[in-house]
Amino acid sequence: MVNPGKPADSWAASFIRRHPDLGLVQVEVEAIAPDDLRRLITDALARWWDSTPYEAVLGVEAVERDWLSRLAEDPEP
Repeated sequence: MVNPGKPADSWAASFIRRHPDLGLVQVEVEAIAPDDLRRLITDALARWWDSTPYEAVLGVEAVERDWLSRLAEDPEP
């Protein structure tokens, strides 16, 4: 939901300077369904997202998770 912004808010002047084409607005994101909000954020970031480092980190996490699982099962090597 988009509502008129509050000029007295401390962030108002900065927002208007950075986004003169939007005017002063406030958006209540809690009114957006979680799946819709996730899609909006994902779509907005897609052009800057490089999945290569992300996938590499997921791979390292999987190896570490496996190692920790094995260590928890048999702490004595």
